[in-house]
Amino acid sequence: MADEHTLSYFSIFTLPNELIVYLFRFLHGVDLARLCMVCRWLNHFIAHDEVTWKQTIHAELTTSPLMLIHETHKDFYKRAYLGLYRYVTALVIPPLVKEFNNRAKNADHHVRNSYFIEKNYSYGHYLNEYALLHNTSIMDDPDRSLRLYCYLCAASKHGYEVWATKLCQQGAKLTESNISIKDWVIYDWSFCPLGFATYENNVEMVKTLIKLGIRYQSPDPQYVLQIDNNLSIDSPVQIAALVALRGIICKVLVSIRDEAYLLKVFLKSLSLPSYYQAVFQGDLHELNRLTRDSQVDLDTFDDYYMTALSFSILIGREDVARYIYKLKKNVLIGNCIADFVGVALADIEFKVLEIIREHDFDCYKAVVFNIFADEKYFTASSHKDVLQIILSDLNDENIFYEACQSAITSQNSRIALLLLSDLPKLLQLRMNSVNDEQELLRQIVSTRKNVIANYGKELILHAAAFRQGHCIRVLITNGAPLLEVIDEVTEYSCQYLGSFIEIPNYFVIASNSKYKLLHQFLWQLSNANFDVNAIIETLQFYTFAKEIADLPICQTTKQALNKILPQIILRIMHCDWRKAILMDSQLQTRLDKISYTLLENLMFLSQNYDVNARHRCNIHPGDTALFIAARSGNVAWIQLFLQAGADRQIKNYCQEKLIHCIGKPSKECMHLIKNYNSCPLPSKPY
Repeated sequence: MADEHTLSYFSIFTLPNELIVYLFRFLHGVDLARLCMVCRWLNHFIAHDEVTWKQTIHAELTTSPLMLIHETHKDFYKRAYLGLYRYVTALVIPPLVKEFNNRAKNADHHVRNSYFIEKNYSYGHYLNEYALLHNTSIMDDPDRSLRLYCYLCAASKHGYEVWATKLCQQGAKLTESNISIKDWVIYDWSFCPLGFATYENNVEMVKTLIKLGIRYQSPDPQYVLQIDNNLSIDSPVQIAALVALRGIICKVLVSIRDEAYLLKVFLKSLSLPSYYQAVFQGDLHELNRLTRDSQVDLDTFDDYYMTALSFSILIGREDVARYIYKLKKNVLIGNCIADFVGVALADIEFKVLEIIREHDFDCYKAVVFNIFADEKYFTASSHKDVLQIILSDLNDENIFYEACQSAITSQNSRIALLLLSDLPKLLQLRMNSVNDEQELLRQIVSTRKNVIANYGKELILHAAAFRQGHCIRVLITNGAPLLEVIDEVTEYSCQYLGSFIEIPNYFVIASNSKYKLLHQFLWQLSNANFDVNAIIETLQFYTFAKEIADLPICQTTKQALNKILPQIILRIMHCDWRKAILMDSQLQTRLDKISYTLLENLMFLSQNYDVNARHRCNIHPGDTALFIAARSGNVAWIQLFLQAGADRQIKNYCQEKLIHCIGKPSKECMHLIKNYNSCPLPSKPY
């Protein structure tokens, strides 16, 4: 394979336009891969025939490509061929690639496994190995089986159902018990095609995989690994893997519950107690007999640490769910049920929702949380019956708080603002009589006032962490304690102000949704109409500070702004963009301009900005903005703070000595610090 950091790896796209269009009428897949190996000297023109690219995608990958904003079919194919690893690492300077690899190995199990798949099992890898994988003489080779399995995981992650079908035809399995890969730790229970499909919430791919198992692995297809019920699950790693596996099962069940045959096959593949058959079939007579004779204990966990009640909720057996709740024994309900099936609670059936609301308030709160995190419930007419119940219960403080917290933390901005500032419009979704609406509105307005008074600080902190600047302003104007919030954000700014734009990192490589954000940002960055201020106005750091600055002028507002601004600025300077990231010099220049202008605009928000304020986070505590700029070697930042009157000597309260320079800044940085005329040297200690 060609070097992973060069464009030669993708040489098919250096062919002349006319030749590519002509060849694509006859060639697909492996033939194109072979062509790549002999045509690197040809012209660099790119094909723009969308029909040809669409046909190629449909023949090789998927009939439903998930196109990104302004992405052509040609760009989609290029992304699919390269895989996210090569697509992202080609954007960044080489030292960062090694850093990505090291950090990914220490990430959580899903990020680690997904990163591994993206790095080693792209569609381009598959085409380069096509001949090897089709060699009939090594059909039983374990390495071949493992590689096909990993390719199927990659196809499932991206929803490439055409490719997944080809892999199953070649013998790819839907579970693999012996995963042993040098220098990479794989956690078996969640490392499976269904795991990748459910993590991306791709319902159609889930159904496709169940069907592929029926077609190619009958009579007893296996979709997830069986867990030895004698296994002691006690380490954090094992517990995390089990929770992930349980999440996979939950999401699969709600995805296929309306397709009886698929549901039957999947349930049969699980290692479950025999009496669960009565649950699946709704046989209340049999359940009653078993519980009356003490033959079964409905509190007992199965191998996946779930219960009969969990399954009845997920597959929509409202009769069984009602029966179990009414037994009034020590049935595991409430937070336990919410924890077990929380990833799928937003998709439970309406009749089951009514039962949970009646019998299990803690679980019902979890349902509310999941629903307000999903915009689809407020746009699709099929969910009117669910909204009828949920919106009616917003007069309960616990329910209203769950709704607000969910809408804010899921960045469901429209619904969050309706909850906080436009309840009449939100209640219109109930479609009830005007008199009923007015009384309910009065109750919810009173509830909202109490929630903001009691939980306003928590909601603002959530809004700060999840880029919901407009919510911050509404909460403060409605009585949330601003100074308490500022104290906490200032003390823990690394936690509450940790993300703002998606720039290349190992998370982006592992996550389709993260990559989508990166793609949108890169499109803004490379746009011919690049507008640095327009981008800055969308960034979390700026919107948070701007919303405070735009509040009605009073001493409290000024005090809060002067306290939080230095900490926001210092936090920004510790983000990844403090040094060069991108290979493209024009894009890097624009990224530098964004960071510089963001710092400059933030300083302008306050007439009394303290340029010598100390960093209060645990990253180099006691440093000022100038010294952090020097530590980063960022000349533009150094000049910005010197122009603002920054002291070039400070007394570090941790070390109790004067600091003349930090680390080993460049000669250019040191010359600027020592010779900038408008700043006196030395200045008095802070």
